[in-house]
Amino acid sequence: MCASDTGPLVIDGETFGVKGRLGSGHYGSVLLGESARHGSVAVKLGVDLTHEAAVLRSLGTAAGFAPAIYHAQSDAIVMELLGPSVQTLWETTTSMTFFSGPTVLRLGRGMMRCLRALHEAGWAHNDVKPANFLRGASGSELHLIDFGLASRIGAGDRAVGEVGTPLFASFAGQTGSRPTRGVDDLESLVYCLTFLASGGLPWERKSHARTAFMKGRMLTDEGCELLTDSCAASGLTDDIPSPQLVEALQAVWAEVVACQEGQRINYEACLAALTDCGPADEV
Repeated sequence: MCASDTGPLVIDGETFGVKGRLGSGHYGSVLLGESARHGSVAVKLGVDLTHEAAVLRSLGTAAGFAPAIYHAQSDAIVMELLGPSVQTLWETTTSMTFFSGPTVLRLGRGMMRCLRALHEAGWAHNDVKPANFLRGASGSELHLIDFGLASRIGAGDRAVGEVGTPLFASFAGQTGSRPTRGVDDLESLVYCLTFLASGGLPWERKSHARTAFMKGRMLTDEGCELLTDSCAASGLTDDIPSPQLVEALQAVWAEVVACQEGQRINYEACLAALTDCGPADEV
Protein backbone atom coordinates (compact mmCIF):
# COMPACT_ATOMS: atom_id res chain seq x y z
CA MET A 1 0.00 0.00 0.00
CA CYS A 2 0.99 3.63 -0.32
CA ALA A 3 2.04 4.93 3.12
CA SER A 4 1.23 8.56 2.34
CA ASP A 5 -1.59 10.25 4.25
CA THR A 6 -2.37 12.53 1.31
CA GLY A 7 -3.33 9.72 -1.07
CA PRO A 8 -4.27 7.94 -3.07
CA LEU A 9 -3.88 4.75 -1.02
CA VAL A 10 -3.84 1.21 -2.38
CA ILE A 11 -4.85 -1.31 0.29
CA ASP A 12 -5.30 -4.99 -0.56
CA GLY A 13 -5.61 -4.02 -4.20
CA GLU A 14 -8.35 -1.44 -3.60
CA THR A 15 -7.67 2.25 -4.28
CA PHE A 16 -8.85 4.88 -1.82
CA GLY A 17 -8.79 8.61 -2.42
CA VAL A 18 -7.93 10.68 0.66
CA LYS A 19 -10.39 13.47 1.43
CA GLY A 20 -8.99 14.68 4.73
CA ARG A 21 -7.81 13.79 8.22
CA LEU A 22 -10.32 12.61 10.82
CA GLY A 23 -7.98 12.37 13.79
CA SER A 24 -5.18 10.38 15.36
CA GLY A 25 -4.73 7.69 17.98
CA HIS A 26 -1.87 6.15 19.92
CA TYR A 27 -0.72 4.08 16.97
CA GLY A 28 -1.55 6.08 13.88
CA SER A 29 -3.59 8.65 12.00
CA VAL A 30 -7.18 8.26 10.80
CA LEU A 31 -8.10 9.56 7.36
CA LEU A 32 -11.33 10.10 5.48
CA GLY A 33 -11.06 7.86 2.45
CA GLU A 34 -13.27 7.07 -0.50
CA SER A 35 -13.43 4.17 -2.91
CA ALA A 36 -15.67 3.19 -5.79
CA ARG A 37 -16.63 -0.02 -3.97
CA HIS A 38 -17.28 1.20 -0.43
CA GLY A 39 -17.86 4.93 -0.73
CA SER A 40 -16.69 7.05 2.23
CA VAL A 41 -14.66 5.10 4.81
CA ALA A 42 -12.32 5.66 7.74
CA VAL A 43 -8.72 4.60 7.06
CA LYS A 44 -6.34 4.16 9.97
CA LEU A 45 -2.63 4.15 9.10
CA GLY A 46 0.20 3.13 11.40
CA VAL A 47 3.59 1.47 11.52
CA ASP A 48 2.22 -1.64 13.22
CA LEU A 49 -1.53 -2.11 13.60
CA THR A 50 -1.31 -5.90 13.91
CA HIS A 51 -2.59 -5.92 17.49
CA GLU A 52 -5.51 -3.60 16.81
CA ALA A 53 -6.48 -5.61 13.74
CA ALA A 54 -6.47 -8.78 15.85
CA VAL A 55 -8.73 -7.18 18.46
CA LEU A 56 -11.17 -6.01 15.77
CA ARG A 57 -11.25 -9.47 14.19
CA SER A 58 -12.01 -11.05 17.57
CA LEU A 59 -14.95 -8.67 18.08
CA GLY A 60 -16.49 -9.62 14.76
CA THR A 61 -19.85 -7.96 14.17
CA ALA A 62 -20.68 -7.39 17.84
CA ALA A 63 -22.80 -4.30 18.51
CA GLY A 64 -20.94 -1.28 19.85
CA PHE A 65 -17.96 -1.39 17.50
CA ALA A 66 -17.28 -0.45 13.88
CA PRO A 67 -20.15 -2.08 11.97
CA ALA A 68 -17.93 -3.22 9.10
CA ILE A 69 -14.20 -3.79 8.71
CA TYR A 70 -13.29 -3.85 5.00
CA HIS A 71 -9.55 -4.45 5.32
CA ALA A 72 -7.30 -5.09 8.34
CA GLN A 73 -3.57 -5.58 7.93
CA SER A 74 -0.34 -4.64 9.67
CA ASP A 75 -0.18 -1.02 8.53
CA ALA A 76 -3.77 -0.12 7.56
CA ILE A 77 -7.32 -0.73 8.76
CA VAL A 78 -10.26 0.31 6.60
CA MET A 79 -13.64 0.48 8.32
CA GLU A 80 -17.11 1.89 7.96
CA LEU A 81 -17.25 5.64 8.51
CA LEU A 82 -18.93 6.61 11.77
CA GLY A 83 -20.30 9.92 13.03
CA PRO A 84 -18.80 12.47 15.45
CA SER A 85 -17.23 11.52 18.76
CA VAL A 86 -18.74 12.32 22.14
CA GLN A 87 -15.80 14.71 22.62
CA THR A 88 -16.69 16.56 19.42
CA LEU A 89 -20.38 16.70 20.36
CA TRP A 90 -19.44 18.15 23.76
CA GLU A 91 -17.20 20.77 22.18
CA THR A 92 -19.66 21.84 19.48
CA THR A 93 -23.00 21.73 21.31
CA THR A 94 -22.04 23.03 24.77
CA SER A 95 -19.25 25.50 23.89
CA MET A 96 -17.05 23.25 26.04
CA THR A 97 -19.12 23.72 29.21
CA PHE A 98 -21.27 20.74 30.22
CA PHE A 99 -24.07 18.44 29.09
CA SER A 100 -27.33 18.19 31.02
CA GLY A 101 -27.79 15.37 33.52
CA PRO A 102 -30.21 13.40 31.28
CA THR A 103 -27.81 13.68 28.35
CA VAL A 104 -24.87 12.36 30.38
CA LEU A 105 -27.00 9.48 31.67
CA ARG A 106 -28.04 8.56 28.13
CA LEU A 107 -24.46 8.72 26.88
CA GLY A 108 -23.28 6.77 29.92
CA ARG A 109 -25.64 3.91 29.17
CA GLY A 110 -24.39 3.72 25.60
CA MET A 111 -20.75 3.84 26.69
CA MET A 112 -21.39 1.20 29.36
CA ARG A 113 -22.95 -1.15 26.80
CA CYS A 114 -19.86 -0.83 24.60
CA LEU A 115 -17.54 -1.62 27.50
CA ARG A 116 -19.66 -4.56 28.59
CA ALA A 117 -19.48 -6.08 25.10
CA LEU A 118 -15.71 -5.52 24.96
CA HIS A 119 -15.13 -7.08 28.38
CA GLU A 120 -17.34 -10.06 27.57
CA ALA A 121 -15.16 -10.59 24.50
CA GLY A 122 -12.18 -10.76 26.86
CA TRP A 123 -10.57 -7.35 26.35
CA ALA A 124 -9.86 -4.27 28.47
CA HIS A 125 -9.69 -1.10 26.38
CA ASN A 126 -7.20 0.91 28.49
CA ASP A 127 -7.91 4.26 26.82
CA VAL A 128 -11.53 5.07 27.64
CA LYS A 129 -12.22 8.73 26.88
CA PRO A 130 -14.97 10.77 25.16
CA ALA A 131 -12.98 10.96 21.91
CA ASN A 132 -13.06 7.16 21.57
CA PHE A 133 -16.85 6.84 21.54
CA LEU A 134 -18.40 7.72 18.18
CA ARG A 135 -22.00 8.10 17.21
CA GLY A 136 -23.24 5.97 14.34
CA ALA A 137 -23.28 7.51 10.87
CA SER A 138 -27.09 7.58 10.82
CA GLY A 139 -28.15 7.28 14.46
CA SER A 140 -27.39 7.95 18.10
CA GLU A 141 -26.01 4.49 19.00
CA LEU A 142 -22.43 4.74 20.28
CA HIS A 143 -19.45 2.78 19.01
CA LEU A 144 -16.10 2.26 20.75
CA ILE A 145 -12.93 2.72 18.69
CA ASP A 146 -9.10 2.75 18.97
CA PHE A 147 -7.94 -0.61 20.35
CA GLY A 148 -4.20 -0.03 20.09
CA LEU A 149 -3.78 -0.25 23.88
CA ALA A 150 -6.31 -3.05 24.49
CA SER A 151 -5.15 -5.99 26.60
CA ARG A 152 -6.51 -9.44 27.31
CA ILE A 153 -8.36 -9.57 30.63
CA GLY A 154 -6.74 -12.14 32.88
CA ALA A 155 -3.70 -12.61 30.66
CA GLY A 156 -1.36 -11.37 33.39
CA ASP A 157 0.11 -8.57 31.30
CA ARG A 158 1.51 -5.78 33.44
CA ALA A 159 1.11 -2.18 32.39
CA VAL A 160 4.48 -0.49 31.97
CA GLY A 161 4.43 3.20 32.72
CA GLU A 162 1.49 5.28 31.63
CA VAL A 163 -1.39 3.58 29.81
CA GLY A 164 -4.23 5.66 28.45
CA THR A 165 -4.90 9.39 28.33
CA PRO A 166 -3.75 10.92 31.67
CA LEU A 167 -6.90 12.96 32.31
CA PHE A 168 -9.15 9.89 32.06
CA ALA A 169 -6.75 7.02 32.81
CA SER A 170 -7.50 4.69 35.71
CA PHE A 171 -5.17 4.63 38.69
CA ALA A 172 -3.78 1.23 37.65
CA GLY A 173 -3.39 2.33 34.05
CA GLN A 174 -1.60 5.53 34.99
CA THR A 175 0.75 3.98 37.52
CA GLY A 176 1.27 0.45 36.17
CA SER A 177 0.56 -0.81 39.68
CA ARG A 178 -1.09 -4.01 38.45
CA PRO A 179 -2.36 -5.61 35.23
CA THR A 180 -5.31 -3.64 33.88
CA ARG A 181 -8.79 -5.15 34.08
CA GLY A 182 -12.31 -4.34 33.02
CA VAL A 183 -12.91 -2.37 36.21
CA ASP A 184 -10.24 0.10 35.13
CA ASP A 185 -12.30 0.94 32.06
CA LEU A 186 -15.26 1.45 34.38
CA GLU A 187 -13.20 3.82 36.53
CA SER A 188 -12.26 5.80 33.44
CA LEU A 189 -15.92 5.90 32.41
CA VAL A 190 -16.83 7.64 35.67
CA TYR A 191 -14.15 10.24 34.96
CA CYS A 192 -15.51 10.70 31.41
CA LEU A 193 -19.09 11.20 32.58
CA THR A 194 -18.00 13.60 35.31
CA PHE A 195 -16.04 15.60 32.74
CA LEU A 196 -19.00 15.77 30.37
CA ALA A 197 -21.34 16.85 33.19
CA SER A 198 -19.10 19.50 34.76
CA GLY A 199 -16.62 20.52 32.07
CA GLY A 200 -13.54 19.39 33.96
CA LEU A 201 -11.89 17.09 36.50
CA PRO A 202 -10.18 17.99 39.80
CA TRP A 203 -6.72 16.93 38.61
CA GLU A 204 -6.61 18.95 35.40
CA ARG A 205 -3.30 20.81 35.15
CA LYS A 206 -1.95 18.85 38.11
CA SER A 207 1.31 16.92 37.92
CA HIS A 208 1.36 13.25 36.99
CA ALA A 209 2.25 12.30 40.55
CA ARG A 210 -0.47 14.47 42.09
CA THR A 211 -3.07 13.11 39.67
CA ALA A 212 -2.15 9.52 40.53
CA PHE A 213 -2.28 10.36 44.24
CA MET A 214 -5.76 11.88 43.96
CA LYS A 215 -7.13 8.91 42.02
CA GLY A 216 -5.53 6.41 44.38
CA ARG A 217 -7.01 8.08 47.46
CA MET A 218 -10.51 7.86 46.03
CA LEU A 219 -10.09 4.12 45.59
CA THR A 220 -8.51 3.35 48.95
CA ASP A 221 -9.86 5.71 51.62
CA GLU A 222 -12.02 3.73 54.03
CA GLY A 223 -15.29 5.43 54.80
CA CYS A 224 -14.85 7.91 51.94
CA GLU A 225 -18.21 9.41 51.08
CA LEU A 226 -18.25 8.39 47.44
CA LEU A 227 -17.00 11.17 45.17
CA THR A 228 -18.06 14.00 47.52
CA ASP A 229 -16.00 16.75 49.06
CA SER A 230 -15.36 14.75 52.23
CA CYS A 231 -13.11 12.50 50.15
CA ALA A 232 -9.43 13.28 50.51
CA ALA A 233 -9.05 13.26 46.73
CA SER A 234 -11.33 16.31 46.37
CA GLY A 235 -14.95 16.26 45.34
CA LEU A 236 -15.26 14.69 41.92
CA THR A 237 -18.95 15.50 41.57
CA ASP A 238 -19.05 18.83 43.41
CA ASP A 239 -19.61 20.84 40.21
CA ILE A 240 -22.34 18.62 38.74
CA PRO A 241 -25.70 20.45 38.93
CA SER A 242 -27.89 17.34 38.56
CA PRO A 243 -28.58 15.46 41.85
CA GLN A 244 -29.85 12.45 39.89
CA LEU A 245 -26.61 12.22 37.95
CA VAL A 246 -24.51 12.56 41.10
CA GLU A 247 -26.46 9.66 42.63
CA ALA A 248 -25.95 7.58 39.49
CA LEU A 249 -22.19 8.23 39.44
CA GLN A 250 -21.95 7.32 43.12
CA ALA A 251 -23.61 3.99 42.37
CA VAL A 252 -21.23 3.22 39.50
CA TRP A 253 -18.25 4.31 41.60
CA ALA A 254 -19.36 1.92 44.36
CA GLU A 255 -19.05 -0.86 41.78
CA VAL A 256 -15.55 0.36 40.84
CA VAL A 257 -14.43 0.22 44.47
CA ALA A 258 -16.11 -3.15 45.06
CA CYS A 259 -14.34 -4.76 42.09
CA GLN A 260 -10.77 -3.67 42.83
CA GLU A 261 -9.74 -7.18 43.87
CA GLY A 262 -10.97 -8.82 40.67
CA GLN A 263 -14.65 -9.30 41.48
CA ARG A 264 -17.05 -9.57 38.56
CA ILE A 265 -18.60 -6.25 37.49
CA ASN A 266 -22.37 -6.03 37.90
CA TYR A 267 -23.14 -4.36 34.58
CA GLU A 268 -26.88 -4.57 35.06
CA ALA A 269 -26.63 -2.57 38.29
CA CYS A 270 -24.49 0.04 36.56
CA LEU A 271 -26.91 0.33 33.65
CA ALA A 272 -29.83 0.61 36.04
CA ALA A 273 -28.06 3.42 37.90
CA LEU A 274 -27.66 5.32 34.62
CA THR A 275 -31.39 5.32 33.88
CA ASP A 276 -32.60 8.46 32.07
CA CYS A 277 -34.14 11.08 34.37
CA GLY A 278 -35.71 13.43 31.83
CA PRO A 279 -35.43 14.85 28.30
CA ALA A 280 -31.89 14.82 26.95
CA ASP A 281 -30.18 17.42 24.78
CA GLU A 282 -30.16 16.92 21.02
CA VAL A 283 -26.70 15.44 20.49
